[in-house]
Parts: sequence; C-alpha cells; structure tokens
Amino acid sequence: VSGTSQFGANSGHAIAVYDLNGDGSMTKAYAYGIIGYPQTSAMVTTAYAGEDGYVYIYLPYNYTPGGISVLKDRPGQTAPLTTTNSGYSEVFTPAAPLAQYCICSTIADQYGTLYYKNDSCYMMAITSKIESLEITQYPTITENEDGTLTVDGLKAVTKLRNGEERDVSKYVSVTKNEQTG
Repeated sequence: VSGTSQFGANSGHAIAVYDLNGDGSMTKAYAYGIIGYPQTSAMVTTAYAGEDGYVYIYLPYNYTPGGISVLKDRPGQTAPLTTTNSGYSEVFTPAAPLAQYCICSTIADQYGTLYYKNDSCYMMAITSKIESLEITQYPTITENEDGTLTVDGLKAVTKLRNGEERDVSKYVSVTKNEQTG
C-alpha cells in the first residue's frame, strides 16, 4: 500500500494482509507499516509452518536503503507480528554502496537463501548464519615434485542456523604449513 508520498520515508506505506473468505471475498486482517513504498511482489514461505504454524512474508521496499521487510502470519491473526517481536523488522538492510531503491522481488533457493537486486545493481544473497564448518571427509594429499599439493576426496560442510547443511568443498583450499611441513 502506498502512503502519502511515493518517495517519502515512513509516510504511510504498508503491507496489507487480507483474509480470503469462503465466498471468495476478502476482509482486511491488518496493515503493517514499512519504511518505503512496496512495488514488488511479496514472497511468502510455508517452510516453517510445520514448526511454528506461521508463514513468513518477505517484501522489499522502494526507498533507500532498500531493505527487506519480514513479518509472520497465520490464519485468524488480526495484528502484525514481526520476527523480532518489536514494532519493525527487516531480514536485511543494505549499507553503502549496496543501499538503493528496490523494485525487484525476492526469490529463495532450497536452503532458504533469499536473492534480490535493488537499483544499486548489486545481486545480493541473504542466507542463514553459519554455525560451524566441519570436515566430514579428510582428503588424500600428495606433494608433487614441484612443491604443489594435489588434494583428493576433501568434503567440507557448513551447518546453518536454520538446520540446513551446505557442501562447500569447492571453496576450501589446502596449503602446506611451512613451519610444520
């Protein structure tokens, strides 16, 4: 919902949530005020509905810094509920030079990583926090005649806060420690 000024911060812009009635009509459940005018499609995920009963709504706004607002919703809810349990929450707020207006919708991958681009022309990926990095398969390391190393069979996995794991083996390098050999 656009506020009183398309490019004015906190001028009445909102995410309006409607209940779909059995007869096909809609009833406004509530509105959630956001910093800037939303000009994108909202992304709704049911990924956590089995855990807490909520769907999560992600919506970038078209005002600097071009962050992504997020709120939780479930059937019968009549007031906004943020993920921070405060008056406002964003899953991501870009800083310079990434900050800019935004008219591109978010998309997500199977790990829950959100991707979006704003008018800064940067493509951004917002992912769950990495809790740990584990080597799940140790490699065979061969030192070549020229002093380089050949590494075979390494498997490295990051464990994310959202419970997912990612194979990051291709991003891990092995170097020789000159002090210990």
